[in-house]
Formats: sequence, C-alpha cells, structure tokens
Amino acid sequence: MIIDNNFLTDSQKDFLDNTVCDNSFPFYPQKYSVAKHIDQTKFLCHVVVSWENAKSEIRCDLWPKFEDILATFCKKHNIKLNEVYRCAVNYTYNNGVEKCAVHNDHLFSHKQLLICCNDVVDKNAKTVLLDDDEKTVLSEIEPKQYQGVCYDTKPHYMVYPKVGERIMIVYTFA
Repeated sequence: MIIDNNFLTDSQKDFLDNTVCDNSFPFYPQKYSVAKHIDQTKFLCHVVVSWENAKSEIRCDLWPKFEDILATFCKKHNIKLNEVYRCAVNYTYNNGVEKCAVHNDHLFSHKQLLICCNDVVDKNAKTVLLDDDEKTVLSEIEPKQYQGVCYDTKPHYMVYPKVGERIMIVYTFA
C-alpha cells in the first residue's frame, strides 16, 4: 500500500477545490453503493469513466483533469498505468447507515487509488482494508484532504460520515 499526502500539484488542488468540491459540480443518485445484490444503500456519485462490457467508457468531459491526477500519482510512485477501468467521485454523508458492504470493486485483479478531495470533519469516516478472509483488518485509512492511497485488490468497506461529507475520487486500473 502507498499513502502519499504530497503528490498533487497546485493546479490539481485548485481543480479539486474549485471544481470537484464546488456546489455546482453535479453528483447523481445511485441506487446502491456496491452492487444491487450486495448493498442497496443509496449515495451520490459522478462517474467519470465506467467499466461496461469489458471496456472503459469515458463519461465526463473533465476526464483529462482526472487522468492527469492519476498519471501524476503513478509517475511519482513508478506505477505502470496500462488501463483505467473506472474513475468516479463519490459523495457520501450521514444517510443513517454505518458502512457499506464489504466488497472488491471488480471481480478481477486491479489497483485502486483513493484521493480525498475535501477536509472531512468526521475522521471516523474511514476506508477499511481487509485480508482475503474479509474479516481481518489490514488497515484503517483516515480521510485526509489531498491524500492518495493506492493498493492492490483487497476486500474493503467505507464508513459513512456521521457529520459533514466525504468526497473521494476512486480509480481502478491496471
């Protein structure tokens, strides 16, 4: 796992602050946070790149800005970037549910990069990585603005904030 609190450029931070975290950035209701058969908790999301029919599909004209952020992280950490499967901005808040279901984002091997866009008030709104047994906690990642956390395929879940909101960019890639 790689945790980096200092990889974004000033321009990228400005994009996060003044575009992604701006009140005019659109988030759309999603019927379930993980998968229909696993977790039917609603949340808000802005899909930038989707993984449909075993191929990536760009769904947002801001993709070049998001792609630049991913490329910056990968270059700094010497991570080879072959294909982006998914990129989405998740907006979570106190919806009365403690956490989402334990899951992997895809049924195939992939890397995941999480970037916290905002200053999250509720530091307990963590991402929890589990061992393959889906019971043993490997790491609890506290949300910190501008922090990037990259890891290989691992079962995980997210704790919903009790106060304020949590805005995270989620990339899956190989």
